[in-house]
Amino acid sequence: MPGTELKCLLTSYRSHVVYHIKIFVGFGFQMLGSSVFLLSGLIAGIYHSQMALNAHRRTCEGTKTCLESRMKLECEREQQEQLLLSVIPAYIAAEVRINLSIYIQ
Repeated sequence: MPGTELKCLLTSYRSHVVYHIKIFVGFGFQMLGSSVFLLSGLIAGIYHSQMALNAHRRTCEGTKTCLESRMKLECEREQQEQLLLSVIPAYIAAEVRINLSIYIQ
């Protein structure tokens, strides 16, 4: 009956190998699932980072445009003041400004 012992041993060995292969395959699927999950998180993080960066750039551009407009307006006011003072004396220009501010209010 040495053949039956060998068969039993081979069967036991085969079932042991199959068990380890199933564990290895299961571990592989687990690793694949974890990798897909982590890759999805990475892609979502990169997307969020890019969207935040674009929003920051738009905000900076808007601020830059606003500051440029204010500077341009200030330069135009100074030019207007110089032109007004070159035409009429300063005390008359001051009176005109006071009268305009009262009229506007």
